[in-house]
Amino acid sequence: MSLGVENRYEVLAHLGDGTFGRALKCKDRITDEVVAVKIVRAVSRYAESAKIEANILRDLKSKGGCGQNIVDLRDFFEHKTSNIANTCLVFEPLGQSLYDFIKGNKY
Repeated sequence: MSLGVENRYEVLAHLGDGTFGRALKCKDRITDEVVAVKIVRAVSRYAESAKIEANILRDLKSKGGCGQNIVDLRDFFEHKTSNIANTCLVFEPLGQSLYDFIKGNKY
């Protein structure tokens, strides 16, 4: 099956918002897996940080680092709508964000 990025991920739920963007629970229509998609705000320094994060996670994965308390980056892409390009990172679904955890425990 060949799906473009714009059709590959089906949004199932909103997981949360943070400083850098938003997280969504999605279904990968190719693998039929549930994933978490981190959508980074279209701010150049945030997008650059996301690219660095993706490169580090890819490098760790290629060296066998995933599965050892390191999140598994499944995909990385840019989603363009009109004049805006959001950087997106696709991960295995885990728990709540660090911010939500701290907030839920009264900081």
